[in-house]
Amino acid sequence: ESGYTGTDTDTTTTESGTGTGTGTTDTTGSGTGTGTTTTETTFNGVLNGVVRRIYATVSANDEGDYGFYYSYEKEFHREQVKDIEITVIYTNDTEEVIKVAYDFASTPAETFVKHDVDFKYNVTLIYDGDDLTDQSGKVVLAHGDVLKTVDDNDASVVAYIGYRGDVNLDYDVNSVDATQIQVYYAELSTGKNVESTILSISNETLVTSPSSIYDQFAAFLSDVNMSNQEGEIVNWRTGKKGRTIDAVDATCIMVAYAQLSTIDTPYKVGDEALWDYVLAE
Repeated sequence: ESGYTGTDTDTTTTESGTGTGTGTTDTTGSGTGTGTTTTETTFNGVLNGVVRRIYATVSANDEGDYGFYYSYEKEFHREQVKDIEITVIYTNDTEEVIKVAYDFASTPAETFVKHDVDFKYNVTLIYDGDDLTDQSGKVVLAHGDVLKTVDDNDASVVAYIGYRGDVNLDYDVNSVDATQIQVYYAELSTGKNVESTILSISNETLVTSPSSIYDQFAAFLSDVNMSNQEGEIVNWRTGKKGRTIDAVDATCIMVAYAQLSTIDTPYKVGDEALWDYVLAE
């Protein structure tokens, strides 16, 4: 594996596309002078010249540029990223854009910090292909390197991470969370709609409106049994709309709270095992 995927299309002014000797190149174009050259290349880990600069561009999933996660999760969802391209700028001022393999530099569990101000994290992306070498023999992108953007920042995606069941976003799971679900469910039962009804009513600093990203995040944390009356949900990116948040969730949270309140409890607030126990009851 070289870390390259797909077909690469690049625009050059003087290149003929045949100078690397490291792969198979099919070139189409008009004439032999300046113009536009389209090159389809099978790479062998060696780039097509001496590299002056290299940077990454992240394309987010079509459904949004963020994801929701529980504090104990062991991986981020790769579907959050549509693709990642690197732009290679050579010393002769030609450029090449290549799709590359990537991974996340950490897991949700490793990223999460209790009492972080806003539950929001920029999750760093790393290169997951074989080392890339330019024509001078220099490794310009090694396996595991942090991908950098055009502004020389770490390439990343946004994730909101919190405790499952923490409806009011205070880093705890207790009867207050269950009560907020009951109030929300009661309001919807009287004819109010999801778009105009706030779920997380205690944390006014973060939840500023019914459409706030934090009310969507609170819905993710509230829907502890991940129910949907109309079918399956994509849990990591679904907010209030499409979820069924009701008395069943409130009851589950009370069961969790009872376990957390037991003197000899084996559980902590952010334990996956706690929710395995609750949902099995």
